[in-house]
Amino acid sequence: MTRRFPIIALVCSATLCACATDDGKSLLVAEGDDTLSCSALHQAHADAGSLGDNAPARRRWLAQLISEKDCRPLRTISISIGASYSFD
Repeated sequence: MTRRFPIIALVCSATLCACATDDGKSLLVAEGDDTLSCSALHQAHADAGSLGDNAPARRRWLAQLISEKDCRPLRTISISIGASYSFD
């Protein structure tokens, strides 16, 4: 019994130490996110809405990557036609 106690204590402490490490990433950080192109990051940001409650955290992470990579916003086409006529 006395020989098993140090081994059990060592295994338990090693398990606790392994679980306690924090690399600063959440569960919503996918592997390879930092290697995505700008268009893929924008697409992932748009698709993150399907995550439900986890969508805001995923979108914040992707927005951070988009700003770090200095990606331009997606092109949006806006057409405005203005006409004015005055009767004198």
